[in-house]
Amino acid sequence: MPVVFNATDNFFFSGKDFALPHDTQSLAQWFDTTQFIRFPAKNTDISNYPWWTGIQSLPGYNWVPSASDTARNGVYQDFATYVRTIPTRWADVRSSRVNNLDAVIAKSFKIHEQVKLQYRFEAYNVFNHVRFGAPNADPTSANFGKVDPTQQNNARLVQMALKLSF
Repeated sequence: MPVVFNATDNFFFSGKDFALPHDTQSLAQWFDTTQFIRFPAKNTDISNYPWWTGIQSLPGYNWVPSASDTARNGVYQDFATYVRTIPTRWADVRSSRVNNLDAVIAKSFKIHEQVKLQYRFEAYNVFNHVRFGAPNADPTSANFGKVDPTQQNNARLVQMALKLSF
């Protein structure tokens, strides 16, 4: 299932594909979070912002505050006109897949003309595959790009039953 991004706060996005190959994904880093950077605050050092943010072309980028001024940069004040064209769903970044097999074996026996016995053996999540939730998709969160290691599905469950009908 595609990951839904929580674009509730303001951030820059590089526009590049940030999906990681499946063999490099881990719960600690599900996708490349370096393609997202929050808008700067007034005390943020903007000289380290990458070129793809476009921050260098904003008015006030070269403004240097005086020694007594509390502001550190000149571009933090107005990002209201920054237009984001970021989709909320990403085709290449998907949550952990469902890999589940359930199985039932049942046999009915006729004991007498009106008496039947049924035996059932049921197994759920036969291979005991763990399924995790979606990665954190809030670019402003400290856990951005990480997957909560809590299991979302049930562990293997096996049960047997006898049913007597008369």
